[in-house]
Amino acid sequence: MKTDVIIMAGGFARRFAPISDYLPKPLFPVGGVPIINYVLEKTFETAPENILVSTNKKYEFHFRHWLSTLNSFYPDDYLTKIHIILEPSLSEDNKLGAIAGLKNAIEQFKPENDLIVLLGDNLFNLDLNKFLSFGKSKNSITLAAFDIRDVKTATNFGVLEVKEDKIVAFHEKPKSPPSSLVSTGIYFFPKHSIAEIDEYLKRGGSKDAMGSLFEYLIKNETVYSYTFSDGFWFDVGTPELYAKANEFVLKSGLFRRWMWP
Repeated sequence: MKTDVIIMAGGFARRFAPISDYLPKPLFPVGGVPIINYVLEKTFETAPENILVSTNKKYEFHFRHWLSTLNSFYPDDYLTKIHIILEPSLSEDNKLGAIAGLKNAIEQFKPENDLIVLLGDNLFNLDLNKFLSFGKSKNSITLAAFDIRDVKTATNFGVLEVKEDKIVAFHEKPKSPPSSLVSTGIYFFPKHSIAEIDEYLKRGGSKDAMGSLFEYLIKNETVYSYTFSDGFWFDVGTPELYAKANEFVLKSGLFRRWMWP
């Protein structure tokens, strides 16, 4: 059950300017700890072969410095699994986009195993091992969906229609959501399906809108949903959601994993 992981951290987060002009959003502190630390902690639970952190040239040294801080918390055999993958972009004007950035990471590293893709600015407590086991048992592309139990709030996210664990439709920020199941930015690609990303781009698909990739995939093959509703999931996409994530982490004590005694 060998697996590689790509953590997407190449966006410029213009909604957080001017802070994001100097600091990439995955390194924003939540409870005093970089957001990406929480993602990395969950990633290590799956014992991956490799962890690729995909960012851009502008933020290269931010992430290399971040990587150097982790030896206080993880043994060397964990850290040698982490690789920084760079996009050539230096600004929003010449960015690759999320999907093209994912393709870039895949082309540079050439993963030889099944693949988990995670967004570097999300907080969640999904059991990634259960998610991974589900995706591998189906041997199909799988999205993790979170039931936010509020259709009005769902208008801010990618919304899924699911029947018997199969995704039958993906709606990007719909005005009238058909459900309260939202895409979390947690994806599983069996090795044999990784090439579908390149095929989608060759057919002229959007280089940045992740939802459009899954709209394409759903039309061409069976894509599954692994749903979780207990626990928490935060998409740190706006200053308001960033504030809520900070409040939650401080109240729950989630940050204490990285605190000195």
